[in-house]
Amino acid sequence: MKLTKIAAIVALASAGFTSTQAMAVEGLSANAAVTTNYLWRGQTQSDDGFAIQGGLDYAHKSGGYAGVWMSTVDYGDKFDYEFDWYVGYAGETAALTYDVGYIEYVYLEGFSNEDGLDFSELYGSVSFKELEALTVGLAIGVDSEGGAGFADDYYLSADYSFSIPASGFFKDVEYAAHVGTYQKDAGGSWSNIGVSASKQNFTLGLSKATKNSGDDGFLVYLSYGMDFDLSGLAKKFK
Repeated sequence: MKLTKIAAIVALASAGFTSTQAMAVEGLSANAAVTTNYLWRGQTQSDDGFAIQGGLDYAHKSGGYAGVWMSTVDYGDKFDYEFDWYVGYAGETAALTYDVGYIEYVYLEGFSNEDGLDFSELYGSVSFKELEALTVGLAIGVDSEGGAGFADDYYLSADYSFSIPASGFFKDVEYAAHVGTYQKDAGGSWSNIGVSASKQNFTLGLSKATKNSGDDGFLVYLSYGMDFDLSGLAKKFK
């Protein structure tokens, strides 16, 4: 459930990002973001309000990576924070690039985790080198606490990124489109679509989910995020 995890644990997570894909830079890095609406698979996680987010990631030259990510959430009178941790491996063959991993979603009320909503997923994504702009992903629920009902659910998604030659304000704008379907074992499945435009550190997005999601209107968000390369800092402590 993230907006700007490593580069994309978000494609599987939402149209406003959220799958962990391969980090471009080996070593330690951090990220921070603020968004007007934290969306996860087409649903607001912040009651259509602001959310503050941040994470820490490590990528090894072998392709392995691990990280943690945190966001404020608003589910009424329950839970204040979402804390995720994940491990994975990203690599490539002659025909495609791929990313597989495990992610655990933990929800905290203050600093307490007594009322379990926690769940975990196995995820994977592939991009074919002849069509690198297209990423297809699958996340499968493997564990769920507190009767949350996420186990055996799955989310199938496709993301397409592109740019349009332009000048002036629209120069260097990156566009993305997302479509996903969330099939819940306990019922209440839904689908969502989204489009976004990013320039520098800003992203403006529009998302729409089907009626069963509970958020079936058009949702708009604006986010600002930054990434920090901490590899040099880590070397100083060796």
